[in-house]
Amino acid sequence: MEFAKDNGLPFQIQNNSGEGDKAVTLDAASDKYKDYETFKNDVLKTTGAPELQNNANTNPADKTVKGQEFSPGTIILNRNDKNVATHVQMIAANGYAKDGSPLALIIQGNSGALNVIPSFGRGGNPKSSLYTGKTLESAAYDIKKNYYYNYTTGKQYSNFSSVRNIELRTWNFYKF
Repeated sequence: MEFAKDNGLPFQIQNNSGEGDKAVTLDAASDKYKDYETFKNDVLKTTGAPELQNNANTNPADKTVKGQEFSPGTIILNRNDKNVATHVQMIAANGYAKDGSPLALIIQGNSGALNVIPSFGRGGNPKSSLYTGKTLESAAYDIKKNYYYNYTTGKQYSNFSSVRNIELRTWNFYKF
């Protein structure tokens, strides 16, 4: 959203925030939004990880987990056993381990329970008095070894792609 705003680009996202969880498209260019902050707040309080699996918003990434480098901007969705996204990570940069193994350098935001409760599992309402913000964390994923390490929390996963049931996605810029 910030990139689109800063560069005068259109931005839409589809989520299930309509009555009865019906699909709704939030469009920054809509007459409903007189300013960017109102649009941004509506997106943040009604959009969560599952919306990033919606093909109206993102597409499956072309590259797979099989030892290839991921591109900066690629979204890594961590999914539950029903393949529904529960957590979002983004590749900020590529790097290499000392042994030459390709690394995906990751950023992610984690919210406390107070952020999720008012929104029933979606992004949280930034204007709520219970909103505590998002803490940014950094991590690295050794693609060849399939090993993940979170520098902020110390959490680590061997066999990351299977344990976290990841799916790689990229923004669907073609619809704009």
